[in-house]
Amino acid sequence: MGEAYLELNKLAEAQESFRQAIRLKPDFGRAYFNLGKCLLTMNNRDGALEQYNILQNIDQDWAEKLNGLINP
Repeated sequence: MGEAYLELNKLAEAQESFRQAIRLKPDFGRAYFNLGKCLLTMNNRDGALEQYNILQNIDQDWAEKLNGLINP
């Protein structure tokens, strides 16, 4: 659901959806990636970096993808 909100540029809804997914499944790497992507879209680089740091301990593949968005 969050990805659909993100595509529609409904960023607040997307952010909440990703956070809810993380609450339900704390090891869901894709949700952290998408939350980081959403935060970047909202010009919140620090928030995206926080998600990157979390991802480094959960899923290296998603961490690398998010790092690519943070540091293009």
